[in-house]
Amino acid sequence: PNAASMTPEQRYWWRVSLELKLRRASGDAFQEFFSVLMGKAHGTDYVRVRPFGALGDKGCDGYQTSSGKVFQCYGALNGDGGKVAYLIGKMDTDYAKALAAIPEIMKEWHMVHNLVDGLPIEAIQKLNELKQANSGLQFGFLGFEGFEQVMFSLPELEIEALLGVVATSQECQSLQITELRDLVSNVAATAEAVDFD
Repeated sequence: PNAASMTPEQRYWWRVSLELKLRRASGDAFQEFFSVLMGKAHGTDYVRVRPFGALGDKGCDGYQTSSGKVFQCYGALNGDGGKVAYLIGKMDTDYAKALAAIPEIMKEWHMVHNLVDGLPIEAIQKLNELKQANSGLQFGFLGFEGFEQVMFSLPELEIEALLGVVATSQECQSLQITELRDLVSNVAATAEAVDFD
């Protein structure tokens, strides 16, 4: 089954699950989730990038070969948008690193973030400033809506692998008491196994 065959209830609960995942994932966990999602969506066209010792990652957390897109991740703790100066500084620093180190492969630069409630206007101004100074490149943000678009382009089995199984309303109505007991037990076991930052 693919995402086109999912029910509105499944889509709703996966959307809620995605929002929660983004809010809870910060730092390396956020970058890992983004890389796994992009790998599932784009296969070998997406390349994970990680720092190798003193060499660093050169301002690139992920790369899409067909388009020359460089992705840089900002996973704020609990999706906290209160560190505006830090975000703007990170955009400046990471873009400057990429421009100096990998200009021959970079056609686009995108800041990937988990600020589900929205970006500060200063981040938009900073991105516009980078665009004005580098007219030969494309720039963009990838936030909740972008994650949602990529997520729902996947087959249902891939979405389940990333966000868990959700029931349709028909499945909920036909649940037997033993199935419900098993479901509650599984949810409790999964909740205990979640690694909080």
